[in-house]
Amino acid sequence: MRIQIPFLGPDYANRSSNVNAQKTVNLYPRMQKPGARNAIALFGTPGLRRLGVAGTGPWRSNLVEFGGELYGVSGSALYKINVNLSPTFVGNLSTAGGRCELVAGRNYLLVVDGTSGYTYDGTTYAEITDPDFTQTSSGDPASPTHCTYIGGYFVVNKGGSDEFAISAIEDPTDWDTLDFATAEAAPDNVLALVATYNSLYLVGTSTTQVFYQSGNPSFPLDPYPQGTMEVGIQAPHSLAKSSAGLFWLATTSEGDIAVVRVSGFQSQIISEDIAWDLQQMSVTDDATGFVYRLEGRVIYQISFPTEGRTFEYVVDDGTWVERSTYGHDRYIAAGHGYISNTHLMVNYESGDYYALDFDVFADNGSPVQRVRRSQHQHSGNHNAVICHELIVEFEAGVGLPTGQGEDPQAMLRYSDDGGHTWSSELWRSIGKIGQYQRRARWTRLGRFRNRIWELTVSDPVKVVVIDAYANVTVCNS
Repeated sequence: MRIQIPFLGPDYANRSSNVNAQKTVNLYPRMQKPGARNAIALFGTPGLRRLGVAGTGPWRSNLVEFGGELYGVSGSALYKINVNLSPTFVGNLSTAGGRCELVAGRNYLLVVDGTSGYTYDGTTYAEITDPDFTQTSSGDPASPTHCTYIGGYFVVNKGGSDEFAISAIEDPTDWDTLDFATAEAAPDNVLALVATYNSLYLVGTSTTQVFYQSGNPSFPLDPYPQGTMEVGIQAPHSLAKSSAGLFWLATTSEGDIAVVRVSGFQSQIISEDIAWDLQQMSVTDDATGFVYRLEGRVIYQISFPTEGRTFEYVVDDGTWVERSTYGHDRYIAAGHGYISNTHLMVNYESGDYYALDFDVFADNGSPVQRVRRSQHQHSGNHNAVICHELIVEFEAGVGLPTGQGEDPQAMLRYSDDGGHTWSSELWRSIGKIGQYQRRARWTRLGRFRNRIWELTVSDPVKVVVIDAYANVTVCNS
């Protein structure tokens, strides 16, 4: 009897692997339109093609567009990348470590590093020396960790307090000691902030308060009457803005952590599928996040530096996958930018930066290990099953002319005890150049009552998994 294997899908690991142990690494599950070969297929993530290096690194920020060029912090300096994808040194920061945030206005770029602020108008780069920028209302030193822009004003949080301040109109070099306000709906500090359209989100330890542009002549921002949400932020630099809403690693006064998607005054937990992975982590407050759009889909990427893990949430599909770079555990990207029709990723370990490229099947020469661990397979009534043959259909004939990948291989292993122990590795070809009818086929795969299949491809070739099915005999007991 031929049956389809419950093989394709997103990342979803349960607290008990005996219940669910699905894993999807460096593969995107994509639902297909009616008439496709299968309702769902797995597509390999794009590789990284090195473009250049900016400074000594590591990259400490996302890339932000200003004046038609991209800006980011590498090591202790601000760099710009022009339309020819070449880097230029702009100026030094007083710090060499820690995450930085950047925001662009009409005439200025503002950078904050948790200690100081810096401005650039396309010609002049300087540290902000205005004393009203560097202290709270009580006179204590303020170390802004976040910045944003709304209605012509640059906005920063006053580190270690519930205050935020605004600049003079279109001028982040000029700050007034009276131009500040307090997110006073709850007694928690403003750990992160971001503006969307006419709203300013002030995200604290356990709550979020939303302000709007009121036009008040004494201070142009006022709180929405019903604009407080009972959700705070666990990792301040996980906050990312997109056309699909805001995303961050959140916490509440009740405890627990989760990734949320926020729109208006509504927050939605979106991390159920990776909830157990999050619970297993010891350190989460150093997580960083950013958003990019690929193949028409919005993707939120969140990395946990201490834990060495990276996950991506494909917003349009509502699915999670894991990303990794060989030898690094987590994915190598520290931030993203888009220029000259090119997606750029910057390295969290060095000053290197790369292009995302679907025609490149390695991360700067390092293998991309693509893994899919299936749903549990059983007979339905849990009678024993004898598996005579397993066939996995790839897009075949994708081998390279020479070298590694000339005869690309897929590795299969399986577990009959819920993922606690695994079989030996079984290797099969997925097709040399021109072998378009090739199917990866394994035979005499034994007897089981409940089985998990795991497939791995590491060769630098195009990987598309279309279908998986098996010829089996279901026993009477």
